[in-house]
Amino acid sequence: MSYENMYEELYEILSYMDKSTVMKIPEDILNQIIKKRNKSFKTKINKNDLFNENNISREAMDVLCWFDYNYWADPNRKKEIKGLRKEYLIKEEEEKRRKYNPDDIFREQLEIKDTFNNTDNSYVDENSSNLKKAKGILKRIFG
Repeated sequence: MSYENMYEELYEILSYMDKSTVMKIPEDILNQIIKKRNKSFKTKINKNDLFNENNISREAMDVLCWFDYNYWADPNRKKEIKGLRKEYLIKEEEEKRRKYNPDDIFREQLEIKDTFNNTDNSYVDENSSNLKKAKGILKRIFG
């Protein structure tokens, strides 16, 4: 979705909202929305269900969440949002640790190294034709 279409979605949603709520957003931001919106874009927004994720782009929803946090939320709501964000980040980090556990990565590298060091090197045959060719080339180069 283009940003112009996102601005049109924001414009339409804000037009359905109470004026006192909308006016908490700085005027320069509101002017940018008005200036950059795509007036020919037809949104799927339902006036009775403004924040339905099926009818609005992810980008527009993200901006509305940002508006909510920065301009509309009271201090208790901001504290709640910070707590939810912290929980999300903790869960995300735990998932990364499970997925990319450094102990497992290094253990796997050690196992590969041990396997390589413990293998029988009998596949290197002094009489193999490739080894003979390499020795012959080296003799020609270095005399």
